[in-house]
Amino acid sequence: MNSLNRIEAYPQPDYRQDLVIEALQKAAQNELLTCSLYRQVKSAELDEARVGFRDLAYSAYEEDLSHFQTLQECIRLLQERPDGHESPSYQLALLPPDSDTSSCLLGQIEKAEKTSIYYQQAICAMTIGYNYKVFDLAYALLNENIQHNLLVQEYLTGSVAQ
Repeated sequence: MNSLNRIEAYPQPDYRQDLVIEALQKAAQNELLTCSLYRQVKSAELDEARVGFRDLAYSAYEEDLSHFQTLQECIRLLQERPDGHESPSYQLALLPPDSDTSSCLLGQIEKAEKTSIYYQQAICAMTIGYNYKVFDLAYALLNENIQHNLLVQEYLTGSVAQ
């Protein structure tokens, strides 16, 4: 057979459940951070262009709390298989120092949402073709975190429609 007619694919890396669990734990911890940041919005002094973000922040807080619970469920699901992992212990997310401007707080939220996106992408990459349930859950969370990040960017740049 002619080598020009042959397509070679790169081998998929081996499935590493321990790395998936570690990424899920980090993602869960980051969701607690975003929850803390969104709760700070409630008491923050927002300028007029960003006051509407307060209601969106409450909704995002509820969604991120749900994300945290979903990630915990994924961890429990993976740990049901005997592989020697212990249940994760979570610390309360540390709040960053009080920000003096809404722009600073929104910047912190944007950074935390981007971190959530990073972890969800990593989980998807590690589970595609191996663990469809965890992949599907991580993919759904990825899309929601992308939406959160886009909303934060709109308020951060002031490009949200009033």
